Amino acid sequence: MEYECEEQEEEIVFKEECLNGPLALKVGNNEGLGSFFYKTMFENMGRIYQVDSSTGKVETCGSIRERAIKIATELKHMNVTPEDIIMVCVRLHPEQATILLSIFLLGAIVAPIDPEMTLTEMKETLIKLRPKVIFCDLRNAAHIERSLMEAKLYKQVHVIHIGGDPTSKKSLDSVLVKEPDISFQPTIIQDSKKKICLIIATQGTTGSPKLVCHSDYALTYQIYLHRQIILETTSRLLSFFPLNWILQVVLCCLCYITSIVKVLPSSYSERAIVRLIHDYRIDTLIISTKDCLKIVKHDSVNDFNLDCLKNIFIGGDISTPLEIVNIHRKINGARLIQFFALTEMCGTVASFVSESFDFMSPASTGKLMPGFKIKIGDLNTRVSQPPNTWGELTITGPSAMLKYFKGNIPSSIYMEKGYFRTGDLAEYDSQGHLYVLGKVTDLKETESTKFCLLEIEEILMDHPLVSEVAVIADNKDIIACVVKVEYSNLTVKSLEEFIEQNLAPQMRPTKIKILSEFPKTNIGKTRKIILEQNYLKVPIQRSIGNLSV
Repeated sequence: MEYECEEQEEEIVFKEECLNGPLALKVGNNEGLGSFFYKTMFENMGRIYQVDSSTGKVETCGSIRERAIKIATELKHMNVTPEDIIMVCVRLHPEQATILLSIFLLGAIVAPIDPEMTLTEMKETLIKLRPKVIFCDLRNAAHIERSLMEAKLYKQVHVIHIGGDPTSKKSLDSVLVKEPDISFQPTIIQDSKKKICLIIATQGTTGSPKLVCHSDYALTYQIYLHRQIILETTSRLLSFFPLNWILQVVLCCLCYITSIVKVLPSSYSERAIVRLIHDYRIDTLIISTKDCLKIVKHDSVNDFNLDCLKNIFIGGDISTPLEIVNIHRKINGARLIQFFALTEMCGTVASFVSESFDFMSPASTGKLMPGFKIKIGDLNTRVSQPPNTWGELTITGPSAMLKYFKGNIPSSIYMEKGYFRTGDLAEYDSQGHLYVLGKVTDLKETESTKFCLLEIEEILMDHPLVSEVAVIADNKDIIACVVKVEYSNLTVKSLEEFIEQNLAPQMRPTKIKILSEFPKTNIGKTRKIILEQNYLKVPIQRSIGNLSV
């Protein structure tokens, strides 16, 4: 199979009140990702794929490929077909790349699912997906098996444990000790633009997670898009995101076909991360904005030489200008690349690159990636708006999802004339920069003004004793939920005084809740839906605003 990827010159195009990114990449996909990875990794058997920093174990393309063939052969013996779904419930594990590759080789459907889902969420996900096989690590095995029993699927699903007793029939190790099938051949995909290869859940920050279906072609497009972004300046990559985040799937696949070495972290403390960057000469770090801020504020950042770090990719949430400036001041010399990614678009749709903290558009989420187009719809009339006008962001592009999986959501709800309705409040300027202010449901209107809850959050984050903020609201109350800086003596009274000095009367919260922590997804995003359930008397009714989270 041949993949063609031509770089295009950047061009900002405004047409009929829409913004077009540069021309789409030309990506040919004739046989499917499994066949492509199978051949490419054979040609680079000795190239290092990943290093496990906890054990020092080095994996080559050859060793990953050989074990993936063993797993794929075993799955064949379980009668797995290209129409079957294989769930992968691991956070960060050395074998996740091997398991992922084995599923691609079979042409089956991979579903990386957050192992930290609640019992109810996991049960509902299992009932919808009805997977043929589930891979999970031992830490989550009991949770998965209990969820299967609740879903009445325990006897219908093969569960394979990663780790544990190698003699157990449920152990992945019992598969890996077998000899590889030298006659194995990957499955050929006939129609890569229609065949589902990936089902991935939204983060569920403002509603229940939704299952998004992507084609082989959509994932291929994002792989080549990211190759164009990071390959030239990346040799060693460190990512702290779990496999159930769409960009982590893209990165795993990217390392199958490039010279980039993936370094697996061993722990998550600030000092351990900084030491890891220094010891392994990491040049590209992929991390959430909030975690990156914790690192740059930690004393250990001054104890190690981080000159090796050339790229810091931040994402997982909207970054404020102040956050970006603070990161730049601490780690000077590294490019900060902010990704605006959507699960429904299979990855990145816009990115912003800043070489220093003297950049031009610090509040922007970036410019559109090749092939993507956006419109800003008026919140009432749905008419497309010109530049510098706020409205609902709608988007289309080469890697758009096929559908929601058994979501029972009519396409008329989330699609509008071929564009996906994100539920995000956004605008773009005359230079083609995209600005995302928050969710449409976070927009509040009084007799004198309109404002977004994110604006309140940004002001409250300026308080020196505030660590995290999440503002929620209904028709009656605006509630500021706050996590204070550890060991500080932040009080509601001191916050009220700060609010009175810094916020207009109509924007002031009616209630303040100081909490020890926020409910989070496993990529660190605050689950506002849970805060709303706990503290708002009137439930928020959402139809669109929770789709692209």
